[in-house]
Amino acid sequence: MTDTKSYRDLEKFESGRLCIFRLPLGKTKKQNYQGRFLIPGETSYVHRSLKTEDRDKAYRAAYEIYDDLRLRAKAGESLKSKKISKAIDEYLDFSKNRSRFESTERTIGKYFRIYVQGKDFSFINPITMQGYEIWRSENALKPGNIPSNSTLNHDVKEIKKFLKFCVDAGYLKASPDFKTPSFESQTRPAFDRRDYKKLTSNAWRWIKESKHPSTERDRKMLWSYVLVLLNTGIRVGEARSLRWMDLKAQKSQINPDETDLILSVKGKTNQIKPREVVASNADVKEWFRRILELRRDELKTDPSPDSFIFCHPDGRPIGSFKKSFRSLITRAEVEFDNWGNRHTLYSLRHTYATMALQRVPPVDAYVLAKNMGTSVEMIRLDYDHTTNLQNAAELTRGRGNVARRRSNKEPERGFFGFLD
Repeated sequence: MTDTKSYRDLEKFESGRLCIFRLPLGKTKKQNYQGRFLIPGETSYVHRSLKTEDRDKAYRAAYEIYDDLRLRAKAGESLKSKKISKAIDEYLDFSKNRSRFESTERTIGKYFRIYVQGKDFSFINPITMQGYEIWRSENALKPGNIPSNSTLNHDVKEIKKFLKFCVDAGYLKASPDFKTPSFESQTRPAFDRRDYKKLTSNAWRWIKESKHPSTERDRKMLWSYVLVLLNTGIRVGEARSLRWMDLKAQKSQINPDETDLILSVKGKTNQIKPREVVASNADVKEWFRRILELRRDELKTDPSPDSFIFCHPDGRPIGSFKKSFRSLITRAEVEFDNWGNRHTLYSLRHTYATMALQRVPPVDAYVLAKNMGTSVEMIRLDYDHTTNLQNAAELTRGRGNVARRRSNKEPERGFFGFLD
């Protein structure tokens, strides 16, 4: 054993290609042995901690690592493994101008980063990747935020894209083959009829409790937003980007003297053309009419057809209703479903689907799936996008006498005629 400025208890084996040593006192609190290896094909030493203070154990551990490194080098694998977190930073920078970057940033930049925290690419293998979904389902960052099967499947796809990037960059020899574990069918929380009644009965009291005109305006806008989502099943992003020109009337297939409200929405980045959504309830017109009247009061004229419907007084689209929605469901005491899952704005879309399927008779699943932009098989798990105009009769069936009472209104006039 020899000591130098850099090493203590240094020993060399295999003509210096394998060394064990400890760092000088004062440079580290732990006295564990370290290994230094020179592997054919590598231009510099590879260092590994031997994780023991016992010399004989360190010697045996060093030879095990030495043999493993030589085998990996012969297989063409890079031995100086990069920290996965560094590769994540590179991947996010590479992906920032691509579509659906927010989703990539959430899956890779948040959840997967936590899962691989402090690890290098030697951590990546089929077993550890298979374990991600188990970890993800048991480690929600917010209480009650349990990921659905759809979310877990989406995460797997995002991770595989990231690993392919790492293979192309030379950080990983090959992407491990792994699949999503089999979970029981898992639905997103929806409001049952009791909580739905509590929500609606508390809403106006919540609005009237506002202590400032701007707060009252925000709450009125949120409540109209909630009612539209509950009765159309459109996605949060689809509602957020709605403009007045996206609303139009179509003659009812049930009663030619009536009209159905049609919403033209485009929420998915790879959606080729807008999906036509038939509102299930004639009162949806009334909720849009309330927003129209509010905007007329603010602007002293009609809003332009290409302006956003759910907007701030200056016309900017409202980015998120999460805070005000949380305030509303807290006031109504309907924050959680019967299984302890927290209700979110997305629960409104699922409530729409659930109530449509619970009608007597129920809305045909195929018709409902088309209107929501989903498939019959994945109506509660994942969503697709399509157009739908021809099934208005099925989607507006059973809406009661409200529509008939409105049928005596004068014919439509002007752009906003069917709302006036």
